[in-house]
Amino acid sequence: MYCTMADVKKSIKWATTEVQMDSLVADLIGDVASRIDESLGSLGPLHYATWTEQYDGGLDSLLLRHRPVESVTSVKDDISWAFGSGTVVDSATYVLDKRLSIIHFVNYCPAAGKQNVQIIYPGGYRTIPGLVRRLAVEMVVAHLKQRENPAVVTKGDRSGNLTRTPADQWDKTIARRLLPLTGHSVT
Repeated sequence: MYCTMADVKKSIKWATTEVQMDSLVADLIGDVASRIDESLGSLGPLHYATWTEQYDGGLDSLLLRHRPVESVTSVKDDISWAFGSGTVVDSATYVLDKRLSIIHFVNYCPAAGKQNVQIIYPGGYRTIPGLVRRLAVEMVVAHLKQRENPAVVTKGDRSGNLTRTPADQWDKTIARRLLPLTGHSVT
């Protein structure tokens, strides 16, 4: 989740003891997180975790999806996709550019193939960046306001689900607002 119930309540100046809308707000927080992750595409989700991912081989550099990347736990190269212990790539044959989240292979190139390189690494944000948190709160609050004024909803339902309407152009907004974080358009 990119924001909390407390973040939303603070933004709209609700007392923390006001609970009648908590279920709806919780659903919206989840919907907003999904919408942001969807907009991020291969860059999302942003939360910190240990990721196990497959990449196409035959390249001397690979851009990791979940930034920032702290380190690389292991790289395996296996055209049979078993990824057993015998397929571990010597860590002396690659360098991680933490700033760009790119693995550069040195005097080694993984075998050409589809999804035959497995990389395990810790990556993502331990604390969600402020710009993402603010965007998520803004999206939840805007949707709550939409529900208060149903005339602005031109299609979709009024059950609390985020809708794609002229009044709700979040996909472009997400791409534009996350540009400083991603370094490029995410749409």
